[in-house]
Amino acid sequence: MNVQGIISSRYFPGLAVTLILGSIYAFTLLPGPGYSGDTVKFQFVGHVLGTPHGSGYPTYVVLNHWFTGLLPFGSVALKANLFSSVFSILASLVLLGTLSQLGIRGLIATVTTVSFGLGLTVWSQSVVAEVYSLNLLFVAGMVYCFLRWHLEKDDRFFYSACALYAISFGNHLTMITFLPAIIYFVWATDRRVFLNPRKIVWVLFVIIFGAAQYFYVFLRTASPMTPYLEMTAPDFKTFWFYVTGGQFKHFLFALPFSWVVLERLPALFLFTLRELAFAIPLPFFGSRSLQNPQVRRFLWLCLAGTFLFALAYAIPDIDVYLIPAYFILAIFSVAGLQYVSTWFTGRFRSYKPWFVVVLPFSLAIMNVNSVYQRTNTTHDITVKEALQAVNGDAIVVCPDYHSAMFFWYHVFIDGWKDKNIHVVFFHDLRFPAKEMSEYVFHNLPFEVPVTRDVVPAGLPVYLFNGVLEVGGEGYHDSKTELALRQRQLSEVGLRLVQKNGEFYRVLPVQVETLTQR
Repeated sequence: MNVQGIISSRYFPGLAVTLILGSIYAFTLLPGPGYSGDTVKFQFVGHVLGTPHGSGYPTYVVLNHWFTGLLPFGSVALKANLFSSVFSILASLVLLGTLSQLGIRGLIATVTTVSFGLGLTVWSQSVVAEVYSLNLLFVAGMVYCFLRWHLEKDDRFFYSACALYAISFGNHLTMITFLPAIIYFVWATDRRVFLNPRKIVWVLFVIIFGAAQYFYVFLRTASPMTPYLEMTAPDFKTFWFYVTGGQFKHFLFALPFSWVVLERLPALFLFTLRELAFAIPLPFFGSRSLQNPQVRRFLWLCLAGTFLFALAYAIPDIDVYLIPAYFILAIFSVAGLQYVSTWFTGRFRSYKPWFVVVLPFSLAIMNVNSVYQRTNTTHDITVKEALQAVNGDAIVVCPDYHSAMFFWYHVFIDGWKDKNIHVVFFHDLRFPAKEMSEYVFHNLPFEVPVTRDVVPAGLPVYLFNGVLEVGGEGYHDSKTELALRQRQLSEVGLRLVQKNGEFYRVLPVQVETLTQR
């Protein structure tokens, strides 16, 4: 087959999307532990079959465990990062199939799909271990199946769409924002579904199956072999609190209306502008060009649900929650690009839509410096140096969440647990100065609930004061933090002696010299 034959092949768009995005993601992929405390946690929690923070993410954790266990090369962290790339590429291929269903094929569909994968937020979450690329795949699969059911009236796609939607709740509960759009689309497509016993039974079955994924949390809580248990389910009340995001409910609808209008709404517009770049007018043309009004309303309802949630949820990193919205906007953008291209073709017979290739190239150039993670290894090197400085038989106290995740990664994955290294961190952010004093002076053991670890008496105590700049944001000033820790420890009869960099040995005040270990 010649080059022209390959390009005209029905498989070429999918192959091109896979190769381009796969190569770029591989080039920018985080090579090990890093990026943020949550990312490092997702790099090890699947491998050890633990539980992360609520809502538990059982689907992601189990799939992560399988993927990191089956892939025969690379570190656990690298494989977990690669896991996100795979999901984003699959979601992009589903986007390509969705566009084909809407009658959009060829160069425009391929180029815009690549551009979607190179958007700043999508790309940044495709090269680190996070749950958002799997959530994107569920959104893409659900939208594709519902659209195909609507267009072809093939009930297999209705059943598949419902199953994907139900299972998706095991990864991210924000999928609830799509429910109004789904109810409308089912009613608009075939309202008899609501009276069809077979379909009702199927929907009930997949709902039960989707909810049953959360038995994973109960099983891991009950198992004494679970090494990391951040979300626990000792009873249904506790489970319900975590699985519904009870610890984050104070963020929901917490923004005053004036703040929503004057701050959050402009921020969401800027996020969207950043994602689409100069293509931001295209979704408006695309919405207008979609001739099926029911499809158009379905997509707009999907988009509205995501944006309304983002307006109501008062957290700083809301941009990653907009990834499903960017998927819907990508569909509108492709339709808009085809609309504009058709308009030009009708007026300029020699016109060819080759200008569209500018879009992915421009996005790649604009975003590569922000998403490039291959050199993001500084903090991990610092943590490994600290572990090598003690070499074993020690307690490492971490006063911040992010450094604790780095240490736990190496304890669980690289065998430092076998060297009797214990990591102490309390998720309520309380610095355990009093507990450190009781351990040093009275041999009272440390208890770390998240790892079910009871630290034996008599081990040397170390404090890691390294302030990690994760996700591009610095959290504290290291010198100020160190002065605060020294003052807190001096109040309970302890002092710090520098061991290595930001790593300090904790000793009683009356001890003047550090015994060489």
